[in-house]
Amino acid sequence: MNDKEIIDKIKKESDNLKIPDTLSPDIIEKKLKSKKSFNKNNYLKFATIAATLAFIVICSFIIKANNNEIKTTSDIINSSENYNEIFSLFKAIEKRNNSKIPGIKSSTDTYDSIKESDDTSMGSCDTSKTEDFSTTNTQVDGVDEGDIIKNDEKYIYSTNGNKINIVETNNGNMKLISTISTDNNYIDEIYISGNILVVIGNKSNTSKSTTSNKKAICGLHCNTVISTSIYDISNKNKISLINTVTSTGNYSSSRLVDDYLYMFSNFYINDIEDKDTTEDYIPYLNNKAMPSDCILIPSSPDNASYVVITSLKISDPKDFTDKKAIVASGNDFYVSEKNIYIYSSLWNRKENFSTETEIIKFSYDNGIITAKASNIIKGILNNSFSMDEYNDNLRLVSTIESFATSSSNFSRKNSLYILDENLELIGSIEDLAPNERIYSARFLGDTGYFVTFRETDPLFSVDLSNPKEPKILGELKIPGFSSYLHPYDNNLLLGIGMEIDENTNEEIGIKLSMFDISDPSNVKEVNKLVLDKFCYSDALYNHKTVFIDTTKNIFGFEATGYSNYNNSFHKYLTYSYDKEKGFISKISTDLNLESNNDTRGLYIGNTLYIVSLGEGIQSFNLDTSDKISEIKLSNN
Repeated sequence: MNDKEIIDKIKKESDNLKIPDTLSPDIIEKKLKSKKSFNKNNYLKFATIAATLAFIVICSFIIKANNNEIKTTSDIINSSENYNEIFSLFKAIEKRNNSKIPGIKSSTDTYDSIKESDDTSMGSCDTSKTEDFSTTNTQVDGVDEGDIIKNDEKYIYSTNGNKINIVETNNGNMKLISTISTDNNYIDEIYISGNILVVIGNKSNTSKSTTSNKKAICGLHCNTVISTSIYDISNKNKISLINTVTSTGNYSSSRLVDDYLYMFSNFYINDIEDKDTTEDYIPYLNNKAMPSDCILIPSSPDNASYVVITSLKISDPKDFTDKKAIVASGNDFYVSEKNIYIYSSLWNRKENFSTETEIIKFSYDNGIITAKASNIIKGILNNSFSMDEYNDNLRLVSTIESFATSSSNFSRKNSLYILDENLELIGSIEDLAPNERIYSARFLGDTGYFVTFRETDPLFSVDLSNPKEPKILGELKIPGFSSYLHPYDNNLLLGIGMEIDENTNEEIGIKLSMFDISDPSNVKEVNKLVLDKFCYSDALYNHKTVFIDTTKNIFGFEATGYSNYNNSFHKYLTYSYDKEKGFISKISTDLNLESNNDTRGLYIGNTLYIVSLGEGIQSFNLDTSDKISEIKLSNN
């Protein structure tokens, strides 16, 4: 059976899979068609959701040959010797991949590990708030995440194309006081830290060597650079630019920990036929090629691409503090208080075409980035919440999909793995929830919770107190599923997902669930609220869109419904929770999202602000729910 026949069989088998209606192509198309225009982030978000759930895009995964056991490869991540070595590597990868299915690695392919060199001729690589206010909903406490909207105790900062609007809140009586115009094509994310504003964006690359390169060897990223600008905003009427640093490639994500910004990007190489300039196959930082000894190579690299990690001290942003690039294709990240984990999906051709995930671990400390280990586990991760670091161990849950070519059978099952600080396997639970996949996960100390789904929603609770012998404590089966889990109290866990009709298996609407986890062996859904008028919310897939403060007993999110195929309506909904009354609707307001814009909720003092990019900001009194004012923020 050749590769094409195998892929055709996978496609045919996948037609029988049940994908939740909310994520079906029709619903996604409705979401897109109901808007007059779209922005880059939302377009990529929906494309990613569709691609992830549609099994027929399997051949976009990297096929990697490994045995059935989890293999640690931390002893074979080495620095490159020089640029010629890197160039030869990419030529070998290209030659190999061009002879087979694009992006797929044969089980017979190998590439010898490049030995570490002492050559350093190309350069060394060592290099009290006054008012209560909310912050971005993040996965790890103390590890801030960039977003399109930020706030402090007095101001709201919102992105707007290549501009940033600064709005003084004044107890809900808002006023636009300043607009920062950047030279970016668009702004990806921003941060606020005291009197420092960090702006991460994308702009055109004016490098002569790039624009004159007719072969376009390095692909689309040659024409753009990631621009990170640091502003002094101590005087809101006279904002000053401190410095801007740049890097070639495609921005993926970032984190801010204390005074250091850590940025993650991808740099892809295409069509290397002949050596031109280093800019064609080496990432550039501030118009300088990354030193070769900062480029790390695993033993069997699959794709001609890098994951680039840089750090920047935002209080003194003269240059990058440290930089590392590894030849890998990962573009998803989990960052703990001490370590960075890069993960990417693979496709194991040898083991019945089964899914795998490659994990690469770096430590970080005061801006210094150090490669630690790499590993391959069975299955793919739903998102970064499927990973958690605790007591130096990494806990994760994965969904294993496989296609047996001998019988043409497609199967799914799920596993939990615990890896030590060297990414060595020390504990596992396998073969969980057959024919289902993981929809959400949350780790809370010695207990883990994860949701799988096909027709009902099993919420599993796992005892992780002994990492060498994890144990399933309980399994709660209820209709529907939760896509996002958030601890709401010491004994409560909030779920945001979809309700499913048990008879027809059709989606009814967005569901809010509150689980009592006081006894992890007997988890109970003590309250639920079905919003049957709404069939979609960004909260299902992007945790940063969820506004939540358990101390104030309030959470909120934007929800979308459809009156017919072409007409959608949008509301921002907020709720509190009462153990006796259940979910209590608080502030609810209509949104005019004609431009497919993102919406965030936040509070400053006793005022709730609902910010819609390109549209405006509404303010409400948190006690009375009365609307205070509204300010328009034009897209122009």
